[in-house]
Amino acid sequence: MTHACRSSDDTSRRLKDALIDRAQDGKPHTGKRRYGYDKSGTAIIPAEAEIVRETFSRYLDGQTTTAIAVDLNRRGESTALGGEWNMEHLERAGDLGQPPRSRHPRVPG
Repeated sequence: MTHACRSSDDTSRRLKDALIDRAQDGKPHTGKRRYGYDKSGTAIIPAEAEIVRETFSRYLDGQTTTAIAVDLNRRGESTALGGEWNMEHLERAGDLGQPPRSRHPRVPG
């Protein structure tokens, strides 16, 4: 058991060190391209940035993320990875600050 714990601690430390190194080098912390940015994570893609601004504005105006996603798909706009939009993709792309959704919501009482 001790070896497994030490191995897990070593892996955790290596991952944290790698994330710190990436941040110090000005690189994003993830391997997936964020919508609105190129692969390096440092250059903005103007057409995608416009979509992010539009979706954020629509969200602030009261539209649901689902309705916005349906419209983006209808217009043929795809996610950073080429897929269709859904509520979760939209919330991540726009950093809309939605709380995580529980599969088993608590019932008051």
